[in-house]
Amino acid sequence: MLARLEGRLTWERTENSIRVAIPVRRGRLTLIYGPLVIIWLIIASIRYWHVLSSPHAQDPEFTLQMIAIGIYVVGFLYFLWWLMWSFTCETMAILDPVEFKIQQRVIGIDVSTQTFRNEEVARLIYVP
Repeated sequence: MLARLEGRLTWERTENSIRVAIPVRRGRLTLIYGPLVIIWLIIASIRYWHVLSSPHAQDPEFTLQMIAIGIYVVGFLYFLWWLMWSFTCETMAILDPVEFKIQQRVIGIDVSTQTFRNEEVARLIYVP
């Protein structure tokens, strides 16, 4: 069970180590960017629904519309990635007698890990 340490930090003692969880810092842009993208998704979905539901001839304009739909899908996937990163990302600092490990996790899945021997760690500074 994670206990509150300082501010956003939580910690837990395991068998032979201490695990500190540092959640991602969400900025003020999250409050602006999220609703803005949702409005954009609704407007673009309505527009492309009409484009795809109407009969169309094979012309360059329809090809450009399909390219725009592809860009829209890529933007939607980027938005989902950003949303997952913003709300589920955390950094785990694991301290044990032998090594110091820093993990980046998204939805509890380890994305990247850096391991240092304790002799290599001269100073540890946390900047909130």
